[in-house]
Amino acid sequence: NGVADRLPSSLDSDGDGLDDAFDTFNLLSPPSSGFNATGSNSPLPDLDSDSIRDWRDTDDDGDGIPTVVEGAIDTDGDGKPNAYDTDSDGDGAPDSSEHGQDSDNDGIDDYLDPNCSLRFQVQLPSGEGLRDVSITAPPSLSAVTDASGMATILSVGNGTYSFNVSQPGGGIIGKPQVTVSNGSCGGVVVVEAKQTLENPVYFVWNGFYRQQNIAGALNKCDHPIGVEVTLIDLAGVEKSGQSVPLLAHSEYDVVANALQGFGSDTYGYIRVNYLEPGCAEGYAAHYRFSSDGSREEFSISKPFESVQRGRSFAEFNTMQPDPNPDKLDDESPHWVQIVNLHETAFKNFRVIIRNLVGSIVSDETVVIGPRSRYDTQGGHGSPGKLQAGTIEVIPSDSNAPFLAQLHNYNADAPVATLADTFSFASGITTRGGASFTQYVNISSGGGGLDWLAVSNLEDVTASYEIEFWANDGTLLRAETRTLTAREQEHMAASQVLRGSESGVVKIRPVGQARIIAKNMVYFPGAGSRITAAYGVPARAIYGGTLTGLYNTFLGTFNYLKIHNVLDQPVTATVRVYRVDGTLLGTRVINLAAHHGGDYELRVNLGMDVPVDSYGSVEVEPSVSGAIYSELLRIRPGTAADPVDLAQSLPVR
Repeated sequence: NGVADRLPSSLDSDGDGLDDAFDTFNLLSPPSSGFNATGSNSPLPDLDSDSIRDWRDTDDDGDGIPTVVEGAIDTDGDGKPNAYDTDSDGDGAPDSSEHGQDSDNDGIDDYLDPNCSLRFQVQLPSGEGLRDVSITAPPSLSAVTDASGMATILSVGNGTYSFNVSQPGGGIIGKPQVTVSNGSCGGVVVVEAKQTLENPVYFVWNGFYRQQNIAGALNKCDHPIGVEVTLIDLAGVEKSGQSVPLLAHSEYDVVANALQGFGSDTYGYIRVNYLEPGCAEGYAAHYRFSSDGSREEFSISKPFESVQRGRSFAEFNTMQPDPNPDKLDDESPHWVQIVNLHETAFKNFRVIIRNLVGSIVSDETVVIGPRSRYDTQGGHGSPGKLQAGTIEVIPSDSNAPFLAQLHNYNADAPVATLADTFSFASGITTRGGASFTQYVNISSGGGGLDWLAVSNLEDVTASYEIEFWANDGTLLRAETRTLTAREQEHMAASQVLRGSESGVVKIRPVGQARIIAKNMVYFPGAGSRITAAYGVPARAIYGGTLTGLYNTFLGTFNYLKIHNVLDQPVTATVRVYRVDGTLLGTRVINLAAHHGGDYELRVNLGMDVPVDSYGSVEVEPSVSGAIYSELLRIRPGTAADPVDLAQSLPVR
């Protein structure tokens, strides 16, 4: 009849979207009869329970993101559109906490991005951040390091990840493991740098100059491990090998000359493969004895080092520390020994030699076959005698592994004349430049002449701060010095020291300058003739317990040189092990702030170290990173020639 039987009441008491006048079933007080026949009484959904039905709610799931923005897309594929999903990316973190952020700077809002960015700061125990580190992430991830040393790992999803942190030129200094859950990488992950050898390790062997070549392999762990030593010729052919079982804390010396394939007028390299890499420590030594075997003419010792990648550097010096006029014409052969460790590919290596003022005096590129070794002159050919400076080895492939070591021999013969005898020799593994604090021991004991060389590796002027500390805690000198581009300078550290004493030098580059430094100590004998010498590169102090190797063969004494570099007193717990890993004894040394000492293992520490043997020393500081330490091996000579043999190895 055109007249409505019922008019709208403008009320909807049960919020089901149907006017009360037409709703026979009020959900607020349901009658016993139940739902009406048409089912019009079903409540409309309110997903976020905010009392606003979804059809009138601009944010259905209540996550703070408008429904019209989230839409019907299902980012995590869980069957729920983002508009109805409070964790759209399924990373365990609610959208409400992630919306409006882009923590990994990839242009995707975090609520739609199941990944995040990890941030690393690799620090020395002193708290100093390392700027030149390299982060090796799992293959699916990428790492970016900024100028301040902060490393960012992009797009990391939930899971547990392991990373390798390397120092310039090679060498593992951290192996952090991080777990990411709920899509959150957390704050900055601080990694304390602890030096670890990358396995396997390599060193060169040389049959020329009647050299005896020895590899000392140490197991620094508390359980037995196995080691495989392989002799490889210059063409990369494996000639022979030896498997060595090592008990806990035991050492074994392999004489390379006794291995099948060794030659007297050729050279190659040795691979030392630790079956448990974290236990690796050791050194390589090269000796030459007089033709009648009565005396040692030279000895070279180098610690095992990790394989190298990217640019690396070393110092050369063809100067004559012997002031006798007849030595000025004698040659000081320097050989850069490069091994391409790539298994299948030829690699190019550019070798640049710069003089003291940084000018290039030699520049050559050598092509080396896979697994092969090539030797080239390291300063004695160009620029020639009475020169000094730096050598830079630049691989064409910055990611390919290689080995580069520099040996220099002080011959008792003029240039281009075959030498019958030698005064001394030294060797070093090239390393990357460091923009962080480094230390090196200095000494004038035994009448030693101590010379410190510092090199600026930058193409611009750079400065560094240097402090000379004596073992009695006296700051002998502190200054800031400036070097022009690529310049190298030499300082007579023995003239800074007061008489016959030892100490340590601290070198801190200013800003982001890369610096390397090396200390050489020469021992003059009768007529000022140099009878022995050793060289030590400056290095950083890393965290953890320090380990070194001693050797009492050839009538030598072994001095544990330790120095507290902190402004507070510390203790050093020293443990000495026999060759078979048996603990000889433990001593605790108390060191005041900036104090140090030279402790002969038998005389000063009272250790019953056997004659003609070898073993290891552990130094555990009470404060991580407090101790810089070396083991100096000395064979006393005669009254005329006080020192006949000198070697130094790091305790690291």
